[in-house]
Amino acid sequence: MILEILKWIASILGVCVVFGVTVFVHELGHFLAARRKGLYVDRFSIGFGPKIFGFKRGGVEYIIGCIPFGGYVSLPQMAPMEMVEGKVEGDVDLSKLPPITPWAKIVTAFWGPLFSFLLALACATLLFFIGKNQNVTLKTTTVGFVEEGSPAATAGVLPGDVIKRINGQEVTHWSKNGVGGILQAIVLSSGETIKIELERDGELIIHELKPEPNPDLEGLRGVGFENLDNRYMPLIVEKILTEDAPAAVAGLQSADQIVAVDGKSVYSMAQISEMITSSEGAVTLSILRDGNPMDISVTPRLELSMDRKMIGVVWRNDFKELVYPNPLTQVQDSLLTMGLTLYALVNPKSDVGPKHMSGPIGIFDVLRKLLLKDFRDLMAFCVFFNVNLAILNLLPLPILDGGHITFAFVEWLRRKPMNVKVLYGLQTSFFIILIAFMLFVSFHDVLRIKRTSTKVKELKQIEEQRGDARFAPESK
Repeated sequence: MILEILKWIASILGVCVVFGVTVFVHELGHFLAARRKGLYVDRFSIGFGPKIFGFKRGGVEYIIGCIPFGGYVSLPQMAPMEMVEGKVEGDVDLSKLPPITPWAKIVTAFWGPLFSFLLALACATLLFFIGKNQNVTLKTTTVGFVEEGSPAATAGVLPGDVIKRINGQEVTHWSKNGVGGILQAIVLSSGETIKIELERDGELIIHELKPEPNPDLEGLRGVGFENLDNRYMPLIVEKILTEDAPAAVAGLQSADQIVAVDGKSVYSMAQISEMITSSEGAVTLSILRDGNPMDISVTPRLELSMDRKMIGVVWRNDFKELVYPNPLTQVQDSLLTMGLTLYALVNPKSDVGPKHMSGPIGIFDVLRKLLLKDFRDLMAFCVFFNVNLAILNLLPLPILDGGHITFAFVEWLRRKPMNVKVLYGLQTSFFIILIAFMLFVSFHDVLRIKRTSTKVKELKQIEEQRGDARFAPESK
């Protein structure tokens, strides 16, 4: 218990450091550009709200705020931002500060997102040298299981079918950043139907499927085979649960690979689980043992704690390998994913909505889990996160860097500064809208975390039950 608490504290502190570095680099871009362009800098803050630490040097106050989800560089000559940054507390008379050019405003605003891009590139470069974890089974486009009653099942899609294209776009992986992922192509699609092109026994088959809400993906669209559990993966025995398990009695061993049940090829854990659960009597497993084919007869029995038929094995589920992807490709894939997501978000024909986005709480939770899991996975997420941060900040909305750039262009075209009251009104209005949006997204973050936590607990209970598996006696 104490160890778990210490791990929680350490992970939270670690996430604060990761967040802090991300925010620091972004704001450093604004700070250096402002200095370069001769702007007056009042404050450099990591975090919002009352300061918990700070000092003053060179006329600039450097502080750490108590709310770690963001930061800012206070630049009074850019735009009125008191609702976010608080009142300017320097000794300089702001009314006597010289006006700055639109170009200086554009450069100062742009350098924040630019530095976020550079940080993403730095993380991607690090992964290029140390390697990035990749699940080998995600490189497949072969269907491993089709859910009963789904659009895909109704159309006749079968396990073993190889998906070639979705809506005309070639797919190369089950799930990946950028383009070419089956899961993303289906979830981010729009329109009443999804065109699926697949290959079966060398024949090209085309289906027009009408998507339905997928409860496993927060109601986003699905067709019945897109879940990660439904992809093809080798069915390799990791271990036998108990000495009296049906698999042990039949002579099944660790490292055996199941390739067929009763002569029917099997492609996924979901598929073989369904076949075993619905079996009547013994089943014949076609296996590969040290590369040699053989058949073993197994009689599934009722596992009492789980109340369903099982043979008593744990399947291997760790198929990772280290890859060394080009840093520019990593950033490009994150850019493409962000672009496709934003398009789906504003497309009325898409099922993607604001509730599917992650806010500070959701990002904080993901970072915490990755920090406890694997440093490489954390760095991979940091690439994606910093690209997202840069793109979102470049949106032409007040409060954001893109808003400052837009206002500067308007000033450039008008050849005179925008009215301060108009600017203040726009900034304040969008600040309120942004806070409301963040609260909305955070609410759904909490719901998502709660659902995930409940599912994890259920899986742990299942694992504990498996570890103490009790099978019904063999029928005589």
